This record gives sequence, C-alpha cells and structure tokens, in this order.
Amino acid sequence: MLLSPISVLLMTPFIRPFRISRLLFTYFIPILPILPILILWDGIISVLRTYTIDELNQMVSKLNNVDHFSWEINVSKGKPNEILYVLGIPKTE
Repeated sequence: MLLSPISVLLMTPFIRPFRISRLLFTYFIPILPILPILILWDGIISVLRTYTIDELNQMVSKLNNVDHFSWEINVSKGKPNEILYVLGIPKTE
C-alpha cells in the first residue's frame, strides 16, 4: 500500500496503448497546484540568504591574497530594487 503511489509514477509510461494525455494527467497536472508554493519558498529562502555590507566586508577580509585586489562593496540604486554587489579588481603592480 505504501509503494502504490511510487509504482504508479514508475509504471505509467509503460501502460499500453501509450497516450500523451496519460502522462499529462499523471505528472504535469498534479504539479501545477504546488508551483506557487515552491515559488514562495524560493523567494523567502533567497531573501534569508542575502548578506549585509558588514558581513560581506568580513568575508572579503578573510580571503587569501586580499591585498592583491581593490575591493568595492556597495548598493546600487536600481529599479525596482536595490542591488548589493561585491567587485574585486586586481591591483597592477
């Protein structure tokens, strides 16, 4: 009983006569209601993974060869949102 959903998913392409509609109703249609939830999850996790300027400065300071680069960490005012960026330009010696 527990393996029934898995066996349905695995065996559906092999049911004869083969029909695209069977694949559509088995795989594609059930996924559609979950897409907004997945997009919301991705957006929330992306926001939580962003760094502050202070955190980026700490990360850059711990890098090897930090003295060989000129570092710029700033916020660019863009539309519709601000963009936080890190730019490392090699110093010429």
